[in-house]
Amino acid sequence: MYISAWLSAMVNAHVDVAKDPYISILNVNNATYSISELLIRAGKGISTFSFLAQPALVEYANAVNNYGGLYSASDNDDVSLYKFKEDTIEKAIVKYKGKLSDMLRTLDSDESLTKEEISERRKFILNVINNTNGFIFKNSGVAMDYEKGIHAINNPNSYEGVLMQIFALYTLKALQPYADSLNALVRNSQIDTKKFGNTLTHYMNFGNKLLQFINLDYIPTGHSKPIQWKINLPEYSKLSSKEALLHYFNNAWLGSKFYNASSLLADVLNKSSITASPEYMSLFRSIMYKLLGDPFNINEEDNVNCYYRQTSDEKLITSIGSFITSIARNNMLFNSSIMDGNENNKQAGVIDFTMRRNKVAVFNKLLKLIYGDVND
Repeated sequence: MYISAWLSAMVNAHVDVAKDPYISILNVNNATYSISELLIRAGKGISTFSFLAQPALVEYANAVNNYGGLYSASDNDDVSLYKFKEDTIEKAIVKYKGKLSDMLRTLDSDESLTKEEISERRKFILNVINNTNGFIFKNSGVAMDYEKGIHAINNPNSYEGVLMQIFALYTLKALQPYADSLNALVRNSQIDTKKFGNTLTHYMNFGNKLLQFINLDYIPTGHSKPIQWKINLPEYSKLSSKEALLHYFNNAWLGSKFYNASSLLADVLNKSSITASPEYMSLFRSIMYKLLGDPFNINEEDNVNCYYRQTSDEKLITSIGSFITSIARNNMLFNSSIMDGNENNKQAGVIDFTMRRNKVAVFNKLLKLIYGDVND
């Protein structure tokens, strides 16, 4: 089955979720979207869902989805979401290793095993508990075994089931940074689906996110090292991470479409729209930088492009844009040469919106137009 077919099936499952919520039963939700996309795009197919449906990962997803909500534990309120995820995984690992330790204490009394099998199992359990020389990582491939996954789901408290929970948790912990990175790449590739908005202000905000993603090292939340992007073709093997991203966006026409559309639109509207002017764009970026701060703690003097921390807050973006245009219009009216008494009376066709340079009269007229006549 093709990867595209799996992705299409995921979309269809969410469309039909009210009628048949099987996708929720498979533990595909807000907490696991990124890891499920990574596994499907990596070609894991049906094993993706036997992995996600492991009881330990269901418990993890439930805790993450309830984080900060009405039913979450009060002592988690001051913990960042990433730290909460990390702590939840670690607590689950301790829990299931504890179960494995309990099995170790009763191992000698298991009459279904021979002495040799008991010895081998004891050695295996100790290696898992102590993670001897990266033992779990070396054996974590079992987490993607569909048949063993189904057996563990049906028998979570069995020896095999407990082992599967530990391998699944370690696998989730190892893959999460790459899942977050792939999710960021997909979100920044949605240039052709109007995800960046339908105004020049929203274009600029999306451009801020896209340029940061390409030009700055992408570091998944809570991780110290940036992700290194590579193109898996011999002729591109020497490209740096930034060069690989630029090649991707330019060769996939996504970058050209975004830049051409935004720059051409600004050129066309430059003389007739405040938001298309270079002054507006510079002021918007400067205000957003002062409000939200710099991304990844860049020094202000090094932040020549005025990058600001990413935001998808539609209300904030629209409000800042409206404030700037309102101030600009106010200045154009009240600080114009005509209002200051320096108008050129020889100009033909000039309409006097200044009420003969009476600022109070203009202000009252605007109030009447907005709120109506207070005497009515």
